[in-house]
Amino acid sequence: MKNLDVLITTPGIKKTLKGMTVEKAIAEYIWNGFDASATSIELEYHTNEFGAVTEISVKDNGYGVQYENLDNKFGVFMFSEKEALHTGKRFLSGIRGKRGVGRLSFFHFSRHAKWETTYQTKTGKLHFDINVTSDNLVKYAASPIEPTNDGIGTKVVLQEVSDVYDTSFKEEIIPYLCKEFCWYLKLNKQYSIKVNGVEIDYSKLIAEEDSASFIFDESKTLFSIDYVRWSEKPNDEYSRYYCKSLNEEEKLTNPTTLNNKGDEFHHSVYITSSFFEKFAPVRTDGEDQVSFEFSNNMSSPEFRYIMSEVSDFLRKKRKPFLKKYTDKLIADYEQEGVLPKLKNANDWEVVKHKVLEDTIRELYQVQPRIFTRQNVIQKKVFVRFLELLMDSHEFERVFDIIKEVVELEPTERKQLAEILKTSRLSSVIRTIELIHNRYKAVSGLKKLVFDEDLKAKEVPHIQIFMENNYWLIGEQYNIITAAEPTFEEALRRYNYLLTKEDKKIKINHPNKNCQMDLFLIRQDYDGDIIKNVVLELKHPNVRLGKKQLDQIDKYFEVILKQPEFNASNMTWEFHLIGNRLDASEYIERQYKNASLHGERCLVYKDDRYKIYVKTWSEIFNTFELRHKFLNDRLEIARDTVARDTIGKNADDIVKTASMNLVPMESSVFIATA
Repeated sequence: MKNLDVLITTPGIKKTLKGMTVEKAIAEYIWNGFDASATSIELEYHTNEFGAVTEISVKDNGYGVQYENLDNKFGVFMFSEKEALHTGKRFLSGIRGKRGVGRLSFFHFSRHAKWETTYQTKTGKLHFDINVTSDNLVKYAASPIEPTNDGIGTKVVLQEVSDVYDTSFKEEIIPYLCKEFCWYLKLNKQYSIKVNGVEIDYSKLIAEEDSASFIFDESKTLFSIDYVRWSEKPNDEYSRYYCKSLNEEEKLTNPTTLNNKGDEFHHSVYITSSFFEKFAPVRTDGEDQVSFEFSNNMSSPEFRYIMSEVSDFLRKKRKPFLKKYTDKLIADYEQEGVLPKLKNANDWEVVKHKVLEDTIRELYQVQPRIFTRQNVIQKKVFVRFLELLMDSHEFERVFDIIKEVVELEPTERKQLAEILKTSRLSSVIRTIELIHNRYKAVSGLKKLVFDEDLKAKEVPHIQIFMENNYWLIGEQYNIITAAEPTFEEALRRYNYLLTKEDKKIKINHPNKNCQMDLFLIRQDYDGDIIKNVVLELKHPNVRLGKKQLDQIDKYFEVILKQPEFNASNMTWEFHLIGNRLDASEYIERQYKNASLHGERCLVYKDDRYKIYVKTWSEIFNTFELRHKFLNDRLEIARDTVARDTIGKNADDIVKTASMNLVPMESSVFIATA
């Protein structure tokens, strides 16, 4: 029996390994096997009738532990014999169990560890065991060596296991091992890891696979690549390329150029070629300089060629991935409240919101690091800052600011500059489209109300048209009622929009059955003001006078008597709209009586109530004034637009106007009866 003293105390070892978990410890034992040139790992565990694990074993077919090397193998803590013996393999995947600590990690979940190892000598195979307990990690007991006919390799048996269950393996340990070894098993297809006789299946981690071939023309050298994108980042492994000879021998690995980009583009690239049969890396960085007699190395034109092709290949793969990933980014931003809310979604706000969203998407695709490692507040600040720059004339300054935050490669700088130009152009184009569609709508409405040959009707034509184009009265409104429902139905829908409660409403008033053409509402969340608008639209042949204004007064009286319509934060506007005034001059006298308030078309004003009488010409003039600055700057040819949008009849005009709508998002509420 040979006793060895470890040059550290048991508490010191446990403190050093305090962060070790069961799955990490088991992975260490598996890596130890692969580091010992094993090609097969057999992990087994046994449970009792309650599903608790009682014993775990990890068996490999590596070269085993030589008895004469026990002092280096087990006698010194934080020293790895394998690392010392493999310094020449710094360009390969590396020796993973190289810290000299993995063999001691069992104490977290087991009281006793036993290594059963067999190794080859010149005279035959020898076997011996090594035992250690968790209570005394500084004492190892090695049995005498014995001749054997067993296969070489090492089996570590962990006994008296605690706090590990069958579910632990299925839900935690095996998934962890898949993430730990997926890239390695893909690299070494002849290797295997079995758990209770079943090979671990890492296929669920493969999000995308592809292959390609490249030929270096000068030497006709063929390179075959296999590409894998992982759905999750492999444990402790960068995205790398691995170079192999035709007999699957690894010759070189290095990180790809797409690490630390702030995205989740986790990938591995496996390059196979006869070029790597006689290949050795060459470095000229001082102490790391290594010279080899091989003709092929990292300075060879073939190697530079395939590295360039692989980089281009990965960039092409990454672009659609980032584009798709932005859907998740935007969804997360919306859920976290990072994006500005469309409180009252009018056409302008929808366009602005869409351009902001598209800009975020494009910026992420160029430089994802801008958006990583931010808390919600930081995300909101950045997005608001971006929005402010978009609204200003200094949007191009985004380029300068981002350059100061993250380092940009030349291709990224070029892409970013193009995006900023495109985003500004996109905003202009969307605005042009919006104004263009509005001029189309106004052109159609003019035909409806002025062209008597069309024989346009009040309800199926003019009223339906205004339902789809109520922005003519003002932005940011929601429709409460259309198609002339009763006041009780209007109040039910009104109450539902404000309180989300759908309940029957009773109104006791002789005019409760009056029917409004259009009832609109706008909520100003900043000031908690609810602005209500009632429209009464008249047939083009009906001239506006006292009779028509009395109809508005009836609406006014019903609303004035109903408490639900008269909260202190509510205001009301009533608009009577027709083609022209009658000859009685009654409306003109009402204009004069209200002229002290200084508002055009106003006939009555109280604290929270206003009544307007307008002609369609005044509606169109207001539209022209509101859009003139955009019309002038965007050079919209109104005459051309009018010719393009005139329909053959009134039905065509209404249909065309409906098709040209800019989407108003889900915040536009149209209640149903």
